[in-house]
This record gives sequence, structure tokens and C-alpha cells, in this order.
Amino acid sequence: MKILITGANGLLGQKLVELCLQTQNVEVLALARGENRNIIKQGYAYADVNLLDSVALEKAFVDFKPEAIIHTAAITNVDYCESHKAECDQLNIEVTQFLWNLCKKYNVFMTHLSTDFIFDGKKGTQYTEEDDPNPLSYYGKSKLASEQIFTNDDKKHWAIARTILVYGLVNKMSRSNIALWVVESLKNNKPLKIVTDQFRSPTLAEDLAKGCLQLTLSQSQGIYNVSGDEYISVYDFVMEIVNVFNLDASLVEATDSKKLAQPANRPPSTGFVLDKIKNKTGYEPLKIKQGLELLKAQLEAETQVK
Repeated sequence: MKILITGANGLLGQKLVELCLQTQNVEVLALARGENRNIIKQGYAYADVNLLDSVALEKAFVDFKPEAIIHTAAITNVDYCESHKAECDQLNIEVTQFLWNLCKKYNVFMTHLSTDFIFDGKKGTQYTEEDDPNPLSYYGKSKLASEQIFTNDDKKHWAIARTILVYGLVNKMSRSNIALWVVESLKNNKPLKIVTDQFRSPTLAEDLAKGCLQLTLSQSQGIYNVSGDEYISVYDFVMEIVNVFNLDASLVEATDSKKLAQPANRPPSTGFVLDKIKNKTGYEPLKIKQGLELLKAQLEAETQVK
């Protein structure tokens, strides 16, 4: 299968490129801005394309002739979206609409990434694909609007992969994630205030990549929850990081969301029921400790290379 991946320099994008290279009968076109940040440069095509440039984007589409697209590119900084609404709409909604139009025009299956932040978090750990969304932040609203591009369309040739609190390591990352932020901060003796009143199911980037590729290769129509399967407070997740990386726990101070006064509201509690994707594809994410041990090994290997 010929697969086009957007956001190929990002965390999930790089993991997808790497996974596709390990998968038989998969040909890849990786799209991103600027130079190719993936460590592996061979075995696939790469194109520097601004997704806001519709002419260049369609040319890449026509030249490569994909059978499927995995759309990972988005503005995911929740607080940034709150103060940059027009930019958020442009990339998270308008680009998604244009890509979907291309997919319909050329009969291409599309897998689109979404988020737990489309929910208000009042239900808690057992969100299914059928639960009603009610986003609290502008980011969540933009991702719900991007979902509705597909769910309101009669053309049924898409999958939506909703995920939660993704973490992991790739080359030349443009932005950090919670696990790397905690490790870097505590290694530099920087104290952290971590909320005890937000609960998530942290998702290892490798697991998310596997889930997205499984959905794409099987062209599984519909909405799927694709996350970790352990439900934990953000504070307890940070303490798991502390334990695996042997960091100084005294630098971590428990706090609550109100005291942080973040610009965007977060859902207090989100966790997913994963039965649908497990039954469809056999998806089985690593446990939190396993994921963090993998990340630790990757960071140690990176240090040795440097």
C-alpha cells in the first residue's frame, strides 16, 4: 500500500515512517516542513510541503498517487490554540478539509488523528467511541470540528484515531512532551508542580503509530480509541517517570489545576475503552512501566551516540 504521512517530522510522524519501513509492501511519502528530521533517510520519499499551500499539496498527492493518507499534522499546544484561534482553525480544520477533499477526489482512504480533549472529562475513565463530545478548550473544539468533516460526509472511506497524552522520543523534536519534559527538568534539578486532579491514559508514540497503521492497512471505517490502557493521574504518571529514571522525587510538588491557572481548560478525567480497536486489529499497547523503560533505553542510546 502507498501511504502518505503528514507531519512526518513530528513525534507520531517519525514513528510512523519508521514503522512503515519495517512493514512489508508499504511505500511511503513523508510530508513535512523544512529538512527531513528522520534519522533514516532512505527507503521512502520525502517532500518539503507547506500544508497551507493547496497547489503544492495536491501536486504531491497527484505525483505520489497514495492509496491511503495518515494525517498527523496539527497544532496540539492547547494553550497556544486558545490565543491563536485563526491559526488553529487553519491547520486543524481547513487543512483537514482540503486533504479530505483530495481523498474523495482520488479515492484515497484517510486516517485522521483526534484527541480526548473533545470531551469535558465529567464521565471519566470509560469513554467509548459513541459518547457525546463536549470540548472545554478551543483546541478541543477545533479537533471536534475536524472530526465532523468526516462524520457529516456521506463518503465512508476514513478512520478517526482518538488518542490521549502521547509521549516518546524522536530525532530533532520541535516540541517536547510530558515524559521528556519531566526527565529533562528533574535531571537539571528544576522543581515541578504537577496536578493531582487530572487523570489520563498516557500513550506511547510507538503504540499509537501501530494503531494508526493497523487501521490504515485494514481500511477500518469509523472512529477508534487508540491510547494506553492504564488510567492514572498526571501526578502519578510523573512519579512513574521518576521511579523508572531514578530521579529526585522531592523536586515534584503536588498541586491542582486551579493553582496553575492555565489559559485553556482541560478535561479533569479522560480514559478510553479500547475494545473496538482491540477486536478489530488486535491492538495491545504496552503498560506504562514498559513504555517508560523503552523510552529510557532510547534516551541512553541517544546519549551514547552523541
